[in-house]
Amino acid sequence: MRNKRDPIEIYKQVLTGKRKVFPRRYWQESDSRENAAVITRYMIETLLRWGPDDIREKINIEIFREYRLRGMVYQVFGERTWGAIDNAYPGMFKPWELKGSSVGRWNQQLRIEAIQWLVEERLNLPPEHRMYVYADDFEKNGLAGLLSYYNGSPAAALAEAYPEQDFVRGKELNLGIRTSAEILNMLAVITEHHKCSATKWIEKAIRSEYRRIKDGQE
Repeated sequence: MRNKRDPIEIYKQVLTGKRKVFPRRYWQESDSRENAAVITRYMIETLLRWGPDDIREKINIEIFREYRLRGMVYQVFGERTWGAIDNAYPGMFKPWELKGSSVGRWNQQLRIEAIQWLVEERLNLPPEHRMYVYADDFEKNGLAGLLSYYNGSPAAALAEAYPEQDFVRGKELNLGIRTSAEILNMLAVITEHHKCSATKWIEKAIRSEYRRIKDGQE
C-alpha cells in the first residue's frame, strides 16, 4: 500500500484536479529533489512514453507547464529544464543536447567540456584531425550558441579546449585532409628536409606526377 506522501500519488491528484496544487512548501522540503526525480520520470516514461531521443528533441518548459510541473522546475531548478532532466537521469544528457532548453551561462569548464564532447565523442576525431572542426559541426550538434562566445570561430574554441595543441602548424601539415598520424610525421620530415611548406612540396609532387603521366600518354 502506498504511503499518503508518495510523490506519484500526490502528482496524480494534482493532474486529476483532486488537488489544485502540490502541498504547501512541497518543493522546499529536504526530499524535494528526490521527489522531483520520481515525478519527472513518471511524466516522461508513463505519461509521455518518451525515450532518450524524444527527450533530446522535445523537452522544454512548456511540457512541464502542460503537465502541471512548471512550479517544480522554477522552485527546485531555477526554471532550468536541463536541471530537472539531469536530476531525474543523472549524467545521461549534456545541457546542450536538449534542443528546447537553454544552457544558461557558458562558463569555461562547461565550454571546454562541450567542445571536447563534440570533437572526441560526436565527431570521434583523433588529435591530428582536431583542427578540422567547422561551424557546421557546432550547429548540427546543438552548440551554435557556444560558438557565438568565440565570435563564430571554431579555431578559437579549439584553442581553448586543447591549449597544448598547435593547430596552426597542424593545419599547415594536414592540408585539410584527415590523414593518419604516420603520414603527417612523414610529411613533417620531408618539409623540414626541403625547407618548404607542406603545400609547396605537395604541389611540386603533383606537378611532377602529372607531367610523368601526360608524357607517357604522348
